[in-house]
Amino acid sequence: MPDQSINRFDGKNLKTCKEHTDEALEKAVGTSATCDETWRHRSFAERGVIVARVAALMHQKVEVLAYTRMVKS
Repeated sequence: MPDQSINRFDGKNLKTCKEHTDEALEKAVGTSATCDETWRHRSFAERGVIVARVAALMHQKVEVLAYTRMVKS
């Protein structure tokens, strides 16, 4: 059964996510574990540079990101 994101205020379905195979889930968990292992060995300074860059990119693209979110809702 697909997962659903339900608005707790009005009970409406916000989004239905497709089901994933066991293989796809295993791959996602493996990728996550690999990323976590890499991330945790970075210094706080390195992490800060990455997070600051992501924030800067999001600020540059705020109109596109907001529009995309509105269209998908």
